[in-house]
Amino acid sequence: MIRKRENKRDAGIRVLALALSAMACCLGVCAAQEGLPDQHKELYQAHKITYRESHKAVALTRTLESLAEKLARLQQQVEMEKQSWQEEKANLEQTFKLLRKEKTLLEKEIRTTKKNKNTQRAERAQWLEEERRYTKVLGNCGPTLSRAEANLLKWQKRLPPALLLLLKKQFNRLNRSHERSVSQRLQLVLNLYGKIEGFQHRAHLVREVLTIKGGRKKEFDVLYLGLAQGFAVSRDNQQAGLGRPDIGTWNWDWHPELIGKIRLSMDYYRHNKTADFVLLPLRINKELP
Repeated sequence: MIRKRENKRDAGIRVLALALSAMACCLGVCAAQEGLPDQHKELYQAHKITYRESHKAVALTRTLESLAEKLARLQQQVEMEKQSWQEEKANLEQTFKLLRKEKTLLEKEIRTTKKNKNTQRAERAQWLEEERRYTKVLGNCGPTLSRAEANLLKWQKRLPPALLLLLKKQFNRLNRSHERSVSQRLQLVLNLYGKIEGFQHRAHLVREVLTIKGGRKKEFDVLYLGLAQGFAVSRDNQQAGLGRPDIGTWNWDWHPELIGKIRLSMDYYRHNKTADFVLLPLRINKELP
């Protein structure tokens, strides 16, 4: 609305200027041809001055309008920049909050890491001290460990073949103990002693091929009571025997009259029959070297 009014005012000023210009031209022509009186000349000069001022007013109005447009554009640009800055400021503030939070977390993590590092150093020093102590102890165990390995190797001849087969891998490693560290050798020795001790306190029912009278070989079911006594009965129930350990071997005495009792004890072991007492001959030999 304001813009339309300014356009109408501008148009009126232009029309007035044109009218004044035309009047001045007429007066100038009259004065030149007829020699107007002085008052007419003064009027002519006044109109001439008014014409010049009207042109100046039009130019000034245009300048003001141009400046007003520039000012409006500048204000609009400033407003846009202000809005953009507000948005950017909000983003920067959010980013700053996130960075400050991340900084706090990192500082906490650094403190925790330093604390853990100090703890790890103390633990490492303790572990190294324990390692030196254990190494010293293991070094002193060398002679004793060698004697234990030698004693264990003798059990390869004392154990029944069926039970020896269960420890074959351990004895193979024991025969190559020089390839292992002290701790590995000690672990193997303890493992083998534990297995043999287990054989000593349990009964075992196995199947073996034994040599009977006449040098013939026959398949037997053998019930071992620990590692001190063995009871055997042939698969065809035609022969029975009592076995006892000796130096480097097992000795078997043949007693066919024990076939029924030994077979019954095996049925009890397999839970094929209700458990009951069975009288079997038992002899304890002197301790083997």
